[in-house]
Amino acid sequence: MLKKFLRVHSGFDRDDLQDYLNFFSFIASNPDQETLEKVNILLELVFYNPKKLRYRDKNRD
Repeated sequence: MLKKFLRVHSGFDRDDLQDYLNFFSFIASNPDQETLEKVNILLELVFYNPKKLRYRDKNRD
C-alpha cells in the first residue's frame, strides 16, 4: 500500500518525505474509523494550523 501511495504521489519533494509518510499513516491507521470522520479530522488540522506561503511575483520589478 505504501509503494502504491508513493507512486501516485510521485511529484513530492524528497525533503517532505516525512510529511507524506505521516499522511499515509493517518490514512492507513484505524480502518474501523469512518472515512468522513478522517476527512473531518484532516480538515480541522489544515484550517486550524495555517501556514503562510511566501512567493515572489515574477511580474514585479
